[in-house]
Amino acid sequence: MYGELMHTEHLFESISEYYFDNEQKRITELKRLLNNRLRVYSYSINEFKDMHEGSNIIESFDKLRSNTEEL
Repeated sequence: MYGELMHTEHLFESISEYYFDNEQKRITELKRLLNNRLRVYSYSINEFKDMHEGSNIIESFDKLRSNTEEL
């Protein structure tokens, strides 16, 4: 639906799941908030890398991309 799950981030007020769609080259963030609210964000690869520069999410993304390119 959104692609392959690449990272889950647990914070106090939310849980974010990041999915990579290799066909569309897009990253989708599903952010589950308090009171059963859900937000969906979609990013290009460059937008995503700029926003999360130096974080663990980028490491997960790079590992996933290298695995999908081998296929």
